[in-house]
Amino acid sequence: MRKNMFTLALTGLIIIILVITVFPREETAGLPTEQEEPPLPAKEALALLAEAEEYEKTAALEQLAAREDAIGFTATLALAELEEENREDYLHRALALYDNNETRFKLADYLAEADEEEAIDAYLKLLPNSNALEALKDLGAEQALILDGLFAGGHWQKIIEVLSDRDGSLAEKEKLYQARGLVERGSFAEAEPILKELVQRHPEDDTLLWQYARTLEAMEQTEEAMALYRRLEGAGGQRLGRLYERAGEPKKAAAAYAKSPEPAARWRGAVLWDEMGYEEKALPLYLQLSEESGSYQDDALYRSYLLLKEAADPQSEELLDELSAHPVWMRRLGQNVQWPQLSQSAQGQSLVPERLEAYQAAGREELIEVELGIAWERGTAADKVAVGKWYLSQENYLQSSRWGMRALREEPDYRQAYELGYPRPFSDEVKQAAAEFDLEPELLWAVMREESRFQPAVSSHAGAVGLLQIMPATGEEIATNLGMEFGRQMLTEPEVNIRFGAYYLRAMLNRYDDDLDKALAAYNGGPGNVNRWQSSELGATPAGFPTAVTFFETRQYITKVTDSYLTYQWLYNN
Repeated sequence: MRKNMFTLALTGLIIIILVITVFPREETAGLPTEQEEPPLPAKEALALLAEAEEYEKTAALEQLAAREDAIGFTATLALAELEEENREDYLHRALALYDNNETRFKLADYLAEADEEEAIDAYLKLLPNSNALEALKDLGAEQALILDGLFAGGHWQKIIEVLSDRDGSLAEKEKLYQARGLVERGSFAEAEPILKELVQRHPEDDTLLWQYARTLEAMEQTEEAMALYRRLEGAGGQRLGRLYERAGEPKKAAAAYAKSPEPAARWRGAVLWDEMGYEEKALPLYLQLSEESGSYQDDALYRSYLLLKEAADPQSEELLDELSAHPVWMRRLGQNVQWPQLSQSAQGQSLVPERLEAYQAAGREELIEVELGIAWERGTAADKVAVGKWYLSQENYLQSSRWGMRALREEPDYRQAYELGYPRPFSDEVKQAAAEFDLEPELLWAVMREESRFQPAVSSHAGAVGLLQIMPATGEEIATNLGMEFGRQMLTEPEVNIRFGAYYLRAMLNRYDDDLDKALAAYNGGPGNVNRWQSSELGATPAGFPTAVTFFETRQYITKVTDSYLTYQWLYNN
């Protein structure tokens, strides 16, 4: 009887559970158990932050610290000041949101009172900052540890300064650091006796041998340097190849370059073999570089394709598929580019502009830098485009294009990001100059983009000025030809600079029969160098000319400008 009653009770319980599970109450069906409250608008959050900071309201600060914006970062730092017991945790939380040296120093200073070993690690990450260096000395950190930190960061001048303060003789490791610092600074005569002594003690140390060889080369003891580079085999290949090339021995130079682990050296070795007609030696190097990510990959891929196609090798079709995503190469090959199918908008809506405007209105300018830092590292594509538009409204084309290109990393088919990354500023001036000198406006914008990132007053280290980076001497010559008075300051005026740049670009196109590669190479590297490159065996044909350009900067320039030019055409004319 009890057994039957138990069975009936169990059966009833199961039925009740099934009814509740399968047929939930109508008023709760489909609703989440909890709903997050939307974040406070930036203006209200700022007011709450100001009040909480003034009156040290920790509950309000905790509420604000949950935000992933500049307000959340600032609230977290305020809590770090108020909550001694949890200060380290708050500082780590702040750094996770926005990493910066000021907060790192706060963490290191706190650790200096709590845990010296962790404090030393924290200060080491702040080197070569002088305050961090002093703090490490105060904590009694071993000098070897400080030197290791400086060495790892490549802070050679600071290493020399630290060692110059030493009394007495240096330990062997300190001498090594001192010599490396002197070599990097170019003080070869001072480094030579130190390195000579170290090499005598450690003749099998390749790092020391390389530094010593480099020092001897700089002191024009060429034969001794070459002997050491040969001992180093691959590690000495780049420097040895240069010395052979300088001595007029291209075959030896190419062989030395080919052994180097450095992509730049192997590229030069491949080009030398190519120019001498040894395609069978050049091709393996090109193919090797085409599989390595880096600055030489695309150039090597292009040249590999040409050589394989010439040999009727079916592998050339595989390489063509890889090249199809690169506008400049497909243009040179007379092929169609695989452009992305663009979308009009990204996922989600950005609150970043609202916050930036609220910070400005409240006079909290320091929060703008933090907000931008957070958006750059953690923001969505929509956030980055919103920031780009914010900069565009201020006619800051440098920053608006940077943020547009950053957004394209998140969403490569986002049209608004493309338009920010490839803007068309100074439209009237560009179109007028393009019409005057028979150019496409898109080409002028492309040159402007790569030359100055649309900054009218920028100057280069070589002295070129303005949007299209005109050298003053060239500007004076152009002004004379156009019947104008000239003053250097004129080059910072967009209308003048764009007109002068268009004039010079048309002159280079006329000079090289509208060959865009050669015209751009002349614009960047000078006509004299273009004449030399096109006179080489490799540069005699339009297909071979880009590979024959020996200046890395100029070769990259041709590619970047042409890619931008074709992107402008596709984006706005198609």
